[in-house]
Formats: sequence, C-alpha cells, structure tokens
Amino acid sequence: MVQFPTNYAGCSGSTEALYAIHAHLIPVGSNRGKVLIWGKGLSSLCWFPYLATTPGDYDQQFAIVDADASPVTVVYGYWQIPAVSAPPIYNGTTTVGAYTVSNGMQGLFCSGHCWLPDGRLFIVGGDDWSAHITHPYADFTGSRMVAIYDPMLGATGTWLTGPQLVASQNSPVPFLVQPRWYPTALVTVDSAVTTPAVKVVVFGGIEQAVFNPPTGLVGNGVFLASDRSYLTHEAFDVVAPNSTWNNVTISKDGRTGGVLPAVSGTPAQVGGLFLGTTTSPPMMPNFPFGYSLFYYGRAHYLSNAVFGGGPAYVNGVSWIGGMPVGSVWIDHPVDANLWPTPQPLLTTVTDIIDEPTAVLLPASLSGGGSDRIALFGGQLGLNSTMPPSPITNLVHLLDAKLLSPSWSTTAMPPMNHARKFANSVLLPDSSVLIVGGGINGATGGKGGEVYTPEVFRGTTWQDGPPETSPRTYHSTSLLLPSGRVVSMGGDTRRWDMQVYQPHYWQAGTTRPVVASAPSALTYGSDFVVTFTLTPGRTLAKASLTTPGSVTHSHDPNQRLVELAINSSNSTSATLLAPADPTKAPYGHYMLWLVDSAGEVSAAVWTRL
Repeated sequence: MVQFPTNYAGCSGSTEALYAIHAHLIPVGSNRGKVLIWGKGLSSLCWFPYLATTPGDYDQQFAIVDADASPVTVVYGYWQIPAVSAPPIYNGTTTVGAYTVSNGMQGLFCSGHCWLPDGRLFIVGGDDWSAHITHPYADFTGSRMVAIYDPMLGATGTWLTGPQLVASQNSPVPFLVQPRWYPTALVTVDSAVTTPAVKVVVFGGIEQAVFNPPTGLVGNGVFLASDRSYLTHEAFDVVAPNSTWNNVTISKDGRTGGVLPAVSGTPAQVGGLFLGTTTSPPMMPNFPFGYSLFYYGRAHYLSNAVFGGGPAYVNGVSWIGGMPVGSVWIDHPVDANLWPTPQPLLTTVTDIIDEPTAVLLPASLSGGGSDRIALFGGQLGLNSTMPPSPITNLVHLLDAKLLSPSWSTTAMPPMNHARKFANSVLLPDSSVLIVGGGINGATGGKGGEVYTPEVFRGTTWQDGPPETSPRTYHSTSLLLPSGRVVSMGGDTRRWDMQVYQPHYWQAGTTRPVVASAPSALTYGSDFVVTFTLTPGRTLAKASLTTPGSVTHSHDPNQRLVELAINSSNSTSATLLAPADPTKAPYGHYMLWLVDSAGEVSAAVWTRL
C-alpha cells in the first residue's frame, strides 16, 4: 500500500492528499505507462478559485503516479485554468471582491474524458464552481469546458483549454454546446472506412443538480425544469479542420412545450435518439420519463457486426445503459438514421441499475464472440428515488449482434460478491477483474465494503487476495504495462493506492518477453513479433488493450482486442492486426503475449 503525501501545490493552506477520482494511463511521451490522476480536495480552499492569482482563475490539482516503479513515485502539479480562456459562468457575471468575473471558476472534477488517437487526453465538462455564488440552490452546475492534456509537452505534460489549444487539424476546439456535469466521452469512427472521421461523442451529463430545492423553485428535486442536457449528445470531429460541436437535441423534450414518446406502445425515434417505452407509472418518480442519460451513461462503441450485420457504410453504434438509465439504443450519433429501423429500447425494471461497472467483453470469453456488453453488480433501482432495493451480484449481459437483443442474467454466472461502485478491468489473457465496491448504497457511506477482488476467466468467478483499503464511490482501477492493476482512491479511503498482481502474475524469469514488435500496425495486415519463451512453452494468445481513462466505475473506451496468430514458433509469430477501426478504433494500444502456461508478458506499445 502506498499513501499519497499531503499536497499543497496550487492550493495554499490545504492539507488534503489528492485522490484519484479520475485516472488515466499515459500512452506517449516521457511519462508513458504512468498514471495521471485528479480529483478535488475536501477543503474549500481547494474547491473554490478565490485564492488563485486572478479572480475567476481556477487551480486544478493533478498528479502523475508511477505505480509500476519500486518504490512508487508521485509527482504533483497544478494547472491554473485562466478565466479568460474558460467558458462563461452559469449566470453571466458575478462579483469576487472588487472584481466582476464573467468567465472561469471551472474545474475538471466530474468531467468526461478519452484518449485521442494522437495520445492526447480530451476532457469535456466538469464543474462550474460559480454556481455556489450565482445560483445558491444548485448543489452542482455543469460546465462547457473543453480541455486537452498533452503528455508530449513538458515534464508533467501541458494543459490547455479550447480557445488556447489547437487540435491536430491546427484549429481551436470550441466549448461544448451544453453545460455537462457527469458526461460520458466516447471515441467513434464515422461513416466510410476509406476516409474515416474520428469523432468524440459526448453523452448526457446535466446542467444543474438541485437536490433540496426550496418551495417555489421549479424542478423535480434533482433537475431544474429547464435542464435537458441529459437528453442530448454532441459530437466533435478531431480530424477535420475548423470542426464545431454537432449537438443532437431531443426536440420533444418539454423545453419547447412538446412531449416525449408515450409510456407504452412502439419505441419511437426522436432527434437521433431511439427512445422506447417507459413504465406507467414511471419507475423513478424523480425522473418522470422512466430513463435518463444524466450520470455517466455506460456507453460503448460497437463494431459493424451489430444487429446481425448492416449496411457497409454503417461502422458503429453506441449503447447506453446503467447509472441509472434504461437501455437506450442510439443510431450513429452524427450520421443519424443510418439504421433501417429503430432498435428496441429494452427498458424493464431490471434494466434500471445504479452504479454498475460495465465493459465490452473479449470475444473469446465464454465463447460468445464480439459486441457483448456486460454490466456487473450495481443496485437494482435507485436508492435515492425508489424504495430501497438490493445491491446485486448479477451480471447482466447483452449480445448486441442479435437482431432482437435482450438482457440475460444467466449468460454469465453471478459474481461471488454483490457490489456497487466497483471497477472492472480487462486483463491481457481475456479475463475480467472486478475490484472494490460494496453493499452500502450511499456514495459516501462507510461499512459494507467488499475488499476481495474477483476474476472471471470463462467458467467461474475466482476470488483474489483482499485489499487493505476499501474502494467504493470515486475509486478507480486500471491495467498497468507490467500486467498488474492499480487500485486507487474512493470516498471511504481516498489517500492511498495499492497494486494488485493478478492470477497470471509471475515476477521471475518465466514470463514471456517481447523482444521486438512494430511501433505502428496497419488494419487487416500481418505483422511479426519476436519473443523469448520458457523452454517447452508455446505462444497461446496475443491481445491489444486500450490505455485506461476511468472515472465513476466506468471507462467507456476500454476494450481488449484478440489478435489472430497466423503462424508461430519458439521465438517469433506472425499476427494479424484488427480488420478495421470499428474493431479497434485509432489510437495507442498495449500489445500483450500469453504463453501456454497462462503467463503474460509485460506490454509493449504500438499504434493503430
């Protein structure tokens, strides 16, 4: 166990250790393989920008952790987000001392994020802390912030906001159309494979959260009446010059006096979103439509094999599920209406799941093939808006390849432990590791923590050695280049981290060692790797995994891609790269080898 030291950087007077609400494995630059983290301090001195150099500026703390080093190293830093480069604050202007501030006060706590193909981190939304001044009834207010962290620039990387930075197309990146708190950012590949457009699609999030509104404030106890960000998504092309955000809004969302689809009958398509039936009366009183995309929708980019195949120009769809949303199919988020018919919404009582962890399963796991989505655990229903309901150990599995997909709780066996707020990590041998969580439904609640990790390798769940510290709400876990897994943070134990050595871990000399591999791969083409194996063993598996970018129990872009082994001998193998970007979107990957004894090499980095 490693305890984070007290952090004073950029937050004068604070005695809080920075904890890892957001965690990202850096894929490029001098810090490649290290973990970028940020969160928020518990002291108001860290929350608010009043102590920054200029009123309206905001000091965002971060750290870079080398969890594979011995001893582990932690380097702190802070990014002063200049007010002049930040989006306008919620209420237009406010006064800080003798100054009038119209921008700023916006940090990256509860933002969405994803790694871009060039190895930079793309960050959207977060908190506009001015809400505590300009809108006193708002507990949290979303931000239109867009920022990029570039690991290639400077000893600890360089941070820039939209107006400051230029993307790969050498043009500024505009702020979001909608303010978003708790959004999901997903990398997709749009339309034609021959000239692909790489688009970041941002789902949901909310404008404001008002949990205890005073009498007379128009709202439903959680949202203001005017807030419909959670029923929209917007996309940005990171390749095309002078891109803008393409905002897809549900036109009949109540804002303009319209109505949403009926609560019974045939699923209806509205504004690019497939909205299906809800229950009558609604299952969730504070969410009268029976579903919502508002809290980090569990989104996944699927291949062109979904729905039993489709038109050749359709190369992916997104799926939203969980936390706490009924399943929502979305056709291609930018090129709407490409699918010939809407797909079912699948909203049932069991699909309303609060805080599960979710992944796209590896194709060989249990022999089910690609495009299967699994939700692990979570709470059936919402404890805050429904009668208390159980936290489950069930695995909900959806095979999106089917023409009429439906959720199954029998396709994979239940976990050994019921959990909410856990994290899921895809391991190089195509197994799935579940870390942390517990049976206390409250975000900051103590007691009921599950210390024991467990792994599913295709037949049964197997427990691992327990952690020393609990990992619940706001904890993070991700795969390291060594093959180990780092587990950090959480509201009940925020100031330390541990490194887990999975079932395949061997610290000695029997692991496969990659001697050489290409630094870049070509879709659908063979490539050669050379290696050293323990005598008598053979190469059993090769895989690619994405660098993690996780928060709130989910990494929407996490995937493991298994590589075909075309030929192999004791020292080299010819492998086949993924067929196209819908199988493995453009970007940096870790390449792994697994031998016939089940031992896993350390990763080498490559790029598609």
